[in-house]
Amino acid sequence: MATPAHRQAKLTLSEQMMYCTVRLEFPDPKTPRYGTGFFYSLFEHNGLSVPCIVTNSHVFGNSDEMQFKFTLKDNNNLPKIGNNHIITVNNLQKAIIKHPDVDLAILPLADIFNNLNQTGVSPFTVFLNEAVIPTQAQYQALSPIENVTTAGYPGNLWDDTNNLPTFHRGYTATPPYIDFKGRREFLVDFATWPGASGSPMFLMNEGSYHDPRSNSALNIGSRFFLLGVVYGVAVQEVTGAVVLQQAPTVFTQTAMISASNIPTNLGACIRADRILEFEPLLLTKGFSVPPGYTMRAKP
Repeated sequence: MATPAHRQAKLTLSEQMMYCTVRLEFPDPKTPRYGTGFFYSLFEHNGLSVPCIVTNSHVFGNSDEMQFKFTLKDNNNLPKIGNNHIITVNNLQKAIIKHPDVDLAILPLADIFNNLNQTGVSPFTVFLNEAVIPTQAQYQALSPIENVTTAGYPGNLWDDTNNLPTFHRGYTATPPYIDFKGRREFLVDFATWPGASGSPMFLMNEGSYHDPRSNSALNIGSRFFLLGVVYGVAVQEVTGAVVLQQAPTVFTQTAMISASNIPTNLGACIRADRILEFEPLLLTKGFSVPPGYTMRAKP
């Protein structure tokens, strides 16, 4: 398949977002499950890193087999749209590392990439890293209501031919810099469908943006942060109580709504800086900090 001419230019922020996400599929003859993950480099510094997929622990569940697709890379180091390569991961539970306290988990990819290199397969991927996760000061500088964007694979609403996610835009429903109910979480105002679990939640402004905390009404330039990771939905019970539940990974009518739970159109996100807590966790498993790299999360 020919690559469109505009693809020869540098990828925009939104185009890069298309290739940092990955649909995770868990084969099962009765109830196949799926979710969203994204590529992230831990310890990235001076050409060294620990590449991995980040998603929710509940997306991996107890499955021991998983499949996902890479888009291949052309001779210009750009994506060959529509040319994909399927990866099957066996013994998944031994390969993943779960966060001990929150609904996050990672799958290290070094062995997979080594195998791809040996077979001459060149995937096109965009890896996020520590630089796009806001510092505490950057979180505090945000507005309570920010325009946010997610990329993921809700329901069957994705481009399986071209291996591309679906974008969804909305607003923060609670301030991302204030811990929701005492947890490093925040709510977003748009529906969270089955399959969206593990989706990255971005603050993305291309070209210019308004900053209500500065004296300037308009800032020229782009702003891009990974604010959080989608993990759940807010539902109202028949008693009137609103509770947070893990977003389902199976697309059924009962997964969407039941007689006792009513969706509120609000999604729940874990703050992205909790991803950094995997770095001290990796130290306990024999990984080393690259020389000159400073961990933001303390052991």
